[in-house]
Amino acid sequence: MDGEFTSQQRSGIELQVAQTARFDVTLQVGNVTEVVDVQGAAPLIETDNTSLGTVIENKRIIDLPLNGRNYLQLAALTPGATTAAPASFVMGLRQGGTRSLFTLTVSGQRILFDRYLRDGLENTSPNWQSYIFLPSLDALHEFKVESGTTPAEYGKNATQINVTIKSGTNDLHGTAWEFVRNPYFDARNFHNAKPARQTPFQRNQFGFTIGGPMYIPKVINGRNKLFFMVNYEGLRERKALVQPATVPPSAWVAGDFTGARDNAGQPVVIRDVATRVIANNTVQSSVLFPNATIPASRLQPISQRYVREWMPQVTANTLVANNFVNTEGRPTDNNQQNARFDWVQNSNSTMFFRYSHAGETQYNPIQIPRHGTNVDV
Repeated sequence: MDGEFTSQQRSGIELQVAQTARFDVTLQVGNVTEVVDVQGAAPLIETDNTSLGTVIENKRIIDLPLNGRNYLQLAALTPGATTAAPASFVMGLRQGGTRSLFTLTVSGQRILFDRYLRDGLENTSPNWQSYIFLPSLDALHEFKVESGTTPAEYGKNATQINVTIKSGTNDLHGTAWEFVRNPYFDARNFHNAKPARQTPFQRNQFGFTIGGPMYIPKVINGRNKLFFMVNYEGLRERKALVQPATVPPSAWVAGDFTGARDNAGQPVVIRDVATRVIANNTVQSSVLFPNATIPASRLQPISQRYVREWMPQVTANTLVANNFVNTEGRPTDNNQQNARFDWVQNSNSTMFFRYSHAGETQYNPIQIPRHGTNVDV
């Protein structure tokens, strides 16, 4: 008996990043005039793998408000995920820049168990265990956060954050933007004195994205075949970082402890260690320096030069905790570029080339400024 299978079609299927899709159909013998329209909702239970994950699609990436345009903040929409964990102290010490300020914890795991992927390629820094490259929001298509028992092709850590970059389309599209934060737009703090200035804080984040078919008149017509997407984003941030420190008064640095008192309020006694008499591992006696002042000849030139050139000078002659406040600015400059080119050879073969580059310059001051500063307390 001769016969043909009936044709079946399904439309409206969306394949998301890192998704394994399975669609079962039943082939029946029929004639060429039969049409079978199969319709059904997506399954509520994932039966093809054991991982747990949430896809954050392009609409939510673009529409939801983000402080600083960091798309990874949206990972908090994943069940069991939070971005409220404290920043890594180690990453801060290693000068991790803005990467050291972001944390993502999924299913109670440490941030050391996060693995970042970009278009399926490694995007995890071995030094800071954070992302290497943070793409601009307008260059993203979507991303997925997976945890649990992830597929074997991932390996390594327990949490996978996989992001895909946009490609061009047959229509030419472009956007340009700038986001500005400035103290001139802010109300004065209620507790500040009226003449007090606002805390310095300027932040400008700007860039553009353009994508479409490759087209050069009489040379290349890339519709349906060859596409491009180019993106740039820059960040300029200037803000003060107020940090208190405890430094020795300038009189103490010169060896003069006149007027200095101990915790009990008694005058400080300075003894000459070179005159100590020791018996049975106990100091029996030593000579006092007159007027609680160490002679200049007994002070080390190297330490004096260090204190003079690198330590702030406080003129008060009493040691007070946090007697110096460093208000150095913390400038941050960031530039990044993304470029992607897609070639659709045929319905079964597509290729793409992507180039991404980012550079960040940041000065993160500690309590003692990089150059000595004379202040009065």
